[in-house]
Amino acid sequence: MTIKATKILRSLAKPIRKLTNRPYREACAALKAMRKDGIVRRRYEHPLLNSGSVVFDLGGFQGEWTDGIFVRYHPTIHVFEPHPKFAQLLQEKYARNTKIQVHECALASADGTFELHDLGDGSSAHRTNGQTFLCKAVEARAFLGYLGVRRIDLMKLNIEGGEYEILPHLSAIGMVPNIRVFQVQFHLLSKESIPARNRIRAMFAKTHQIDWCYDFVWEQWSLLGDPLATTPVNME
Repeated sequence: MTIKATKILRSLAKPIRKLTNRPYREACAALKAMRKDGIVRRRYEHPLLNSGSVVFDLGGFQGEWTDGIFVRYHPTIHVFEPHPKFAQLLQEKYARNTKIQVHECALASADGTFELHDLGDGSSAHRTNGQTFLCKAVEARAFLGYLGVRRIDLMKLNIEGGEYEILPHLSAIGMVPNIRVFQVQFHLLSKESIPARNRIRAMFAKTHQIDWCYDFVWEQWSLLGDPLATTPVNME
């Protein structure tokens, strides 16, 4: 197949997928609504943050979100990125910034290693195509102790399915009430993703309130009773 033919097929893939895949159509509609509501900008607006805050970025990729948070508030940011290529780029990018620490590993429920399938910004341990890398996982309680972190002001998660492992584990070790704001992208990997997300949302609801939600795109939860919690967005 020629390069030109390949490009044509790729250009056709997105509209065809939109017509034939209901979850994809719903995700596109949610993303459109999110942009209309100004949430793309609000993902970076957190009145609780200041230069003394601690932020965790799980799934750092190229550091766009970390950059947006740091330029506004100058907090200490721990960036977790198990993909070796992206981790190296982040380490080079922030080499002179002592407030941004890059960890080439995934925060997980147990120490170990896992295979990561290289799909660019969609790299995942839960997909089966693409080049694979052997990556490091670190158990959350022990690693937080190693870092000396007992309270997190903001945790963002975009980890391609890893959220279904780490969030219940953070609850099991009693860490969820010590995280003031969660900003999560849940991923629709299979039919099981829906009840798994529902269980995590029920867990969140015990200690946090929903600020805004765009199903399987982005949602944000803030600690109940926190005077600086984000004002919820009217989703009607």
